[in-house]
Amino acid sequence: MSLIDFVQGRVVERGADALVLSVGGIGLRLLTSGPTAAAAPAVGEEARLLTYLHIREDALTLYGFASAAERELFTRLLGVGGIGPRSALAALSTLSAERLAAAIAAGDAQALARVPGIGAKSAARIVLELKGKLPALDGLGGESVVGEVAGSLESEVALALRGLGLTPSEVATRLAALPRDPGLSVEEALRLALQQAATP
Repeated sequence: MSLIDFVQGRVVERGADALVLSVGGIGLRLLTSGPTAAAAPAVGEEARLLTYLHIREDALTLYGFASAAERELFTRLLGVGGIGPRSALAALSTLSAERLAAAIAAGDAQALARVPGIGAKSAARIVLELKGKLPALDGLGGESVVGEVAGSLESEVALALRGLGLTPSEVATRLAALPRDPGLSVEEALRLALQQAATP
């Protein structure tokens, strides 16, 4: 567990992959995934992010996360040989936490290999080391602490599929096969997921 569990303060700067929060008169820069940065409140408003403090000999870097699920996946990825913070954050920017977990559960190394900085060998290693070992995201308090972020669509589709009697493995496989389209509605995504052939 990180020394600093969360940070709460006024947003003073927003970037594509970082936020600066004013906390007790100190400006803290937190590196984030793209979806977390995009969903953050406007400058001047209050935000609260879960954190992970990465310590190296020459630097201290604070990472911010919208949910416990996002942070859990980040730390699990760091435990895989050859995967550093930059690659782990890229994975969460390319795939939502829900979709990333689904790809790992389904053994979809190809989806992981599309992440910038993660090649085929690293993707295969992630699947090998993490498949079947990730906790259920809905048991981690997956609600965003900065607002709605990408992943809510996958969550709703996953709940609907489980309600229809699909196994966790089948749900993971069908979520991983969904197209990455920000304009996709829950209804359209569910229809596409139901059309996917279940992978043994």
